[in-house]
Amino acid sequence: MNAPLVSVVIPVRNYERYIAASIESVLAQRFKDWELIVVNDASTDSTGEIAERYAEGERVRVIHNERNLGQFPTHNRGAELTRGKYLKFFHGDDIMYPHCLEMMVTLMEAFPDAGLGISYNPWPWVAPHLFSPLEAWRAHVAGQTGMFSEGPSGTIFRADAFRRAGRFDGRFRSGDCEMNLRMAMLFDVLLLPGGLWWYRSHDKQVLKQMTPDNTLPELFIWYRELLSHPVHPLSKDQKAQAERRLIRDICQLILNRLRRGKIRAAWSIWKSCGLSLRNMGTALSKRRAFPPIPVEARANWPVFPSKPSAVPSPISHFPSPHASPLVSVLIPVFNAEAHLAEAIESVLAQRFADWELIIVDDASTDRTGKIARSYADGNRIRYFRSEHNLGKWFNHNRCAELARGKYLKFLHADDLLYPHCLRIMSWMMEKLPQTVLGISGSEYPFQVGMSLIPQVAWESDLSCIPRFLESPTALIVHASVFQRAGGFNPAREPSGRELQLRLSTLGGVLLLPLGLHAYGKPCTLFYYEHVFPEWKAAGCSWLLDLIDADICPIPTANKMEVKMHLRGWLIMRIQHLFRHGQWREAWRLLSTHNIAVGDLFRQRFIRGRYSVEFDIAMSEAGCLRSDMWPPSVVGIC
Repeated sequence: MNAPLVSVVIPVRNYERYIAASIESVLAQRFKDWELIVVNDASTDSTGEIAERYAEGERVRVIHNERNLGQFPTHNRGAELTRGKYLKFFHGDDIMYPHCLEMMVTLMEAFPDAGLGISYNPWPWVAPHLFSPLEAWRAHVAGQTGMFSEGPSGTIFRADAFRRAGRFDGRFRSGDCEMNLRMAMLFDVLLLPGGLWWYRSHDKQVLKQMTPDNTLPELFIWYRELLSHPVHPLSKDQKAQAERRLIRDICQLILNRLRRGKIRAAWSIWKSCGLSLRNMGTALSKRRAFPPIPVEARANWPVFPSKPSAVPSPISHFPSPHASPLVSVLIPVFNAEAHLAEAIESVLAQRFADWELIIVDDASTDRTGKIARSYADGNRIRYFRSEHNLGKWFNHNRCAELARGKYLKFLHADDLLYPHCLRIMSWMMEKLPQTVLGISGSEYPFQVGMSLIPQVAWESDLSCIPRFLESPTALIVHASVFQRAGGFNPAREPSGRELQLRLSTLGGVLLLPLGLHAYGKPCTLFYYEHVFPEWKAAGCSWLLDLIDADICPIPTANKMEVKMHLRGWLIMRIQHLFRHGQWREAWRLLSTHNIAVGDLFRQRFIRGRYSVEFDIAMSEAGCLRSDMWPPSVVGIC
């Protein structure tokens, strides 16, 4: 048997509830040039027996440890048995989406200098982005990215680079983070799109047993070892600065434990790290950050069109001009000559063929129209131009009026679609026809593939998870429902959020995987900056009106709790304005919403009912479990 391109290794112990789903998610991959090795680390339950049911010659092998070796020694034993060019570790309680290996391998092949690929979403970079060792460590030490803490399920190694780096260090519980940073010290690191796999959270996973008290001391040990390595890319001064920041963090943890009366825990950390009294002075020092490294937000995007999928799309032809496509991709555009071509190219690179593209130019004064016309063919790609500027949301509505597809997929001209975007979105919407809106955004505390009923969608959004803050680029909408809802309302800002709230009253809200698209520009990470621009402008009247309206799916008994939660966010906003010297705006909000000054000190933040851990079944809450990941993912699209 020829050597496969990718070797998938699943080290597992006592995961009888999850191992079958994990293995089946590998079997469901669109990319087929792989081998799978399951290493059973002396499980005491039926994990080994379940894994043996999937054994298939050299393609799927199950190896049993005679005794328990531990987490990362088991990873290393699996690596010794592999034959592939790439090494993909995957944990026995996680699930790969069907496009995971295809995306990872395509990009690793396109960037042969990368020794490590990490599926993550660290603003402000847009994947794929290649970091040199110096860039990777500077970004890490400056706190620009936490991607090196990604576990093995989110990474892929070039096998020869993994062996040259020396494999996982079995001394540490955080050996995966140590390995990632060790690889970043020796080889280029490739940032891959996020949302390629699903991380399962449960009580028996190793991460739940890891606390700052037992992980920071070992992090202190291996981090200092890496900084003292002779080939480390940072300069001597930079390494000293990074070490001072590490000591500062450890000392602050010790002081925190002492303040809480946990003297034994503080002493244990102090002794494990081998600190001195002189080090405690660093706990009060100012944190010196490295300057940020330059960001090229669009770097290397053209690799997608040049790397077609090895698995052909099942739709071999586009429907005739008289037929309706499944998806209408809509680009409302105004003066976007710098980005429009890349947005269009990302649509042309889709692994899914049943689409049309409509570009509506809102009376641009630059070269936008010329660029759009160069792609238009009058049938599959159509271009329209308004004689007068209509405005952003009016132009969105005009795009929808011109669409012929069953689903509407908006794409802003400065954003991009990954090649699997339309394939995944359309298939999942077809799988659950009772849904009216699909969102590629935050799924916590639910699971991707769930369709939230209106009440659950509203309460989780307004009291815990800002689900409806996503840009239209992250959405796919039933065209008929969009028309029933009346489209975007330009008089209500943010109009995208307001439309999503109205749409969600008409049917289910489907949670789609992350990593289907990339935003071309960073967005603020403050929830209240997104949710409450209307607090500053119009007193949040439309949001309060929606909550009090008959269409609101929240029961009357719960509405007061939601309003109190919103009030808590408003007070946070006012406190933020005071801290930053914006007194006039802060006083205006206080008077407009009848908030007393004393409330700024007495108000406690109201946590919603959905901020606690959720049972994934969600049957009591009215959620519909799709069960599409896996095993029914086999053969999709």
